[in-house]
Amino acid sequence: MLKKSIGMALLCMAGQAYSAEIIVTTTEDIEKDDKECSLREAVEYVNRGLAKEGYMGCGGENAIGTIILKEKTTYVLNKHIPIKKSVTIKSIAEVDGEFSSTDKVMGLYNAHIQMKGTDNLFRISNDEELIQVNLKELDLEGCGKSSCAEQGGLIHNKGKLVIDYSRLYKGAASQGGAIYNVGKFGQNLIAFAEIKTSLIENNQAQQGGILYSQLPYFLVYQSVLKNNQTLNNNATNIYTAGQVDNPADIQSINAEVLSSTLLKNKGALINVIDGVGINNLTIVDNTGTALRISAPNGKAYVANSIILRNGTQDCQIETTDKSTIHNNLVTASCGTGDAAYPNQIWTGTRLFAEASDQSEGVCLNLKQNSDAILCPYSVPKDQFLGYLRPRILLNYNQVSDSPIVNRGTSYNSSNPSVSCEASDQRGVDRLLGSVDT
Repeated sequence: MLKKSIGMALLCMAGQAYSAEIIVTTTEDIEKDDKECSLREAVEYVNRGLAKEGYMGCGGENAIGTIILKEKTTYVLNKHIPIKKSVTIKSIAEVDGEFSSTDKVMGLYNAHIQMKGTDNLFRISNDEELIQVNLKELDLEGCGKSSCAEQGGLIHNKGKLVIDYSRLYKGAASQGGAIYNVGKFGQNLIAFAEIKTSLIENNQAQQGGILYSQLPYFLVYQSVLKNNQTLNNNATNIYTAGQVDNPADIQSINAEVLSSTLLKNKGALINVIDGVGINNLTIVDNTGTALRISAPNGKAYVANSIILRNGTQDCQIETTDKSTIHNNLVTASCGTGDAAYPNQIWTGTRLFAEASDQSEGVCLNLKQNSDAILCPYSVPKDQFLGYLRPRILLNYNQVSDSPIVNRGTSYNSSNPSVSCEASDQRGVDRLLGSVDT
């Protein structure tokens, strides 16, 4: 159990900056009226409206809906925590110094929330309003069993969920191994799940090993998704189960997977339907089909991505599909794409510059391997997320000879296109006029 002095150290470290936040002072999952504040009690205090007299050792006068956990510390749960009001849960350093909020590498010093029982961690639900739940710099560990919950192995979301610099792993469910995202609820409210700069790995479900969304309302951005599994052959790892009432009236894409790496997952990966867009992805070395594409109203896109070596075929495209598909590096199953910005059909035999052409490992130099276009996935020292680095080969006369470097497009009004994202998968801004896939 953490002592009260830990919480006081947090306050002293930040001066007045955290004076109104709710400081969790114990790692145990307790509910009793004492001087300790558990994570469960802190969330319940927010649910009850932040009374000035506090609740079960949490909060007090002028408290706000931000809950502070100590970084690199494990908080255990025996059952899920219901969240009914908008709240932010994040980790910070105990002392000002090496791990200060300005100097640390975000994602490496996360607080750890672990499910000890057989349940999911959080259930977000308020039928009266769209609440927002922010989870930042947290490692969220599921129960580690074959099933943690029926829906949402880690999180059941009926609100706006924003996850940043977090790791989601060991979740298991029938629907949504990591996250289950509800569709419409209350008075025309729609749930939305947003995952940014995060690592999602080792989750599984019958449908939606990573994410099950009732409707196409979600965002996955600059994240790594690896070693997840969807068991149902008719579903996908990022699975949109249904459609808005009239997909022909869709005005904007509300479900996107952008600037991310999908690697070594089992089962099909994404079903691209009307309302779904994917851009600047690296989808390689997964055991199932990468994309199942069926958008008969043409309100979907697949652009500027590397889609190679996935299952027996990289794409399954319905005959009625009218998606915008352009400027991807693919095999023949994904088609030639749009005439203005056609796909490139990969004819190489070796994808990764690794001793055995594996997708993870040590990258060979150009003398050791002269033809593979990608370094294997690796995580640089002192970084949270890894990536697959493109290689500039010796036989290129100019950078444009590469099938993956500087191959993106800028927006052209005469030939509308899906332009590359402003920053790459590492979050590094691209040079103006020079964009990578």
